[in-house]
This record gives sequence, structure tokens and C-alpha cells, in this order.
Amino acid sequence: VEGSTVEGEAQAIIIERLVDRYENAYGFDDVLQGEASIFAHEGGMKLKAKDHFESVGGHFKSKEDIAISGGKKVHLSAQQTASSYEYKSGKKRKNQSFSHQSLKNHKTDLSSEEGSVKVHSGEETRYEGISVEAGKDIEFTSDGELNGISVQDYTHSESHYAKKSRGAFGRKKKKDDVKTTVTTQRNSFKAGTKGQGHVTLKSKQDNTQQAPDIEAKGDVEILSTEGKVKLKTDKSSQSSSSNS
Repeated sequence: VEGSTVEGEAQAIIIERLVDRYENAYGFDDVLQGEASIFAHEGGMKLKAKDHFESVGGHFKSKEDIAISGGKKVHLSAQQTASSYEYKSGKKRKNQSFSHQSLKNHKTDLSSEEGSVKVHSGEETRYEGISVEAGKDIEFTSDGELNGISVQDYTHSESHYAKKSRGAFGRKKKKDDVKTTVTTQRNSFKAGTKGQGHVTLKSKQDNTQQAPDIEAKGDVEILSTEGKVKLKTDKSSQSSSSNS
């Protein structure tokens, strides 16, 4: 969807970047299909859902303000792609195998070149894997709960090799390698790219934020008027093992 300005109102608004899965003899691979984008190239963008608003891997870009609202819920999340492969071969005295699994997050992003980005819900605003940038202010608010959860990319690979030498008492050679990497993708907020810019994350009920990445040329506020503010940590990790 593209226009000088963009306005939309409906009972529910759902925007999702689609994924196709391609399979072969060894596993499968997910591939993103096209873009799920809304672009206001001269003015602003206003999207209002009477019930709920949802974006999965969507892109929202405008020159001026972006305003998104849901009468009940707003849910912004990353689209995920996965892949999984496994290969095995074996002979009389030699066996080997290799496997690889991965999960990757493709964020929903909201970008206003010269204006502000404002997101509001009546019951819950929830975001899991988003990137937000604004020339001015960023405001995420809810009359209910506000929940910001980080997401994680994941890779896991294993290789196993075993060989037995000839003879009834032949020696056995074995090698195993396992590696796992978990990379945290934090929700990111960058305000004030064109001057002074504030970041406000505000709810009436509980406000939960997991390791947000916030950059602002003005004030940063994380608050709840009637509930609790919960700040959580998250981190990347890597593990590997090898034996022979």
C-alpha cells in the first residue's frame, strides 16, 4: 500500500509478511515472500482498528507522523523463518551424520522521517521483535498492559563421525561436534533523528520491558499509572562441545 498520505480504519487490521516452505530429501528451508509494506511518501499515516491491530514482519514508513491504534489490542511481532537439514551416510565400517537447525526473526519496523511514531491500545499493546525510528518522538501507550518482549535467533548444528578399522579387534575412531548459538534481537527505539525526540513507554496497568534498546535526544520514560513496571534482562549465548 502506497500513497501521499495513508489512512485506514476497520474492525480488525492484520498485516503479515508471508513465508513459503521448500522441502527436499534432507529437510526444509523457509523463504520470505515479497514485502508487507505501507508507505506514505509525502505526509503521514493513520491506521485505526476498532478491535485489534496486528503486524507480523510488516514495514511502515512515512515522511510525517505514524499513528496506529487498536480498540482492544495492538500486537507487533517479527516474522520467523526456520530451516532444518539432516544428512546421514553409512558403510560397513564408517558412519557419519550432519544436522543443522536455525530460526531467524525478521522484525516489524516503523519509521517516520520527520514526524513521530505513536502506538496505542485500549487493552494491551504487545511487541516482540520491532525496530522503531522517528524524526521526533516515539510513544507506545496502553489503557491496559504494555509488554515488550525480545526475540532470539537460534542455530544448532551437530556432526558425528565413527570409523572402525579392519579386523575382529579393530580400533574404533569417533568424533562428535555440537554447537549452539542464541542471539537476542532486542526491541529498538531511536527518537530525535531530526532534532529533539522523546521515548515514552506508558501503560495504565503493568508495564513489562525486556532488554529494550533505546536511543533518544530527549527524555526516556517507562511508567505505569496504576500497575507495576517490570524491567527484565536477556542475553545471547553460545555453547560448543567436541570430543574424539
